[in-house]
Amino acid sequence: MKIKIHNQEIENFNGLLLIDVKNTSEYLKRLYMYEKQHETSVFEINNVNVDISDCLIITPFSKYSDLISYTAKNVFTKLLGNINFEHDKILNEKYLDKEVVAKLNETLGRDIISLDTSYSKILKSIIKISEDYIDHEFIYSYLELLHW
Repeated sequence: MKIKIHNQEIENFNGLLLIDVKNTSEYLKRLYMYEKQHETSVFEINNVNVDISDCLIITPFSKYSDLISYTAKNVFTKLLGNINFEHDKILNEKYLDKEVVAKLNETLGRDIISLDTSYSKILKSIIKISEDYIDHEFIYSYLELLHW
């Protein structure tokens, strides 16, 4: 794999890029501003433009919750594997629809309440990830887990 950054090409890119700068915040700000002003990506990987917003950025102030989040870019649901919420009786949708949603709509006099069974949203509301700062050991083990 090949990456282009700062107009320099790096051969045999393995998916992990470490950039050591004195002022991380200022550097990231400059990257964001460059993309905004020039309407182009700061990275090019295998001839594909990659925006800074599509990158996982780890700083000394990154927390476990930053790394293991519930965003689309993240792998949290992949770490869990396929959970069959209906089969495992984690969520009784029929009961919630009949006993909660229907009663709310009846009370309100309109069908304006519906059941959102987005399981990533459900997991986000019931699972809490530590707000402690991550350490080097965890970063390395996490990246190994992701096969990076």
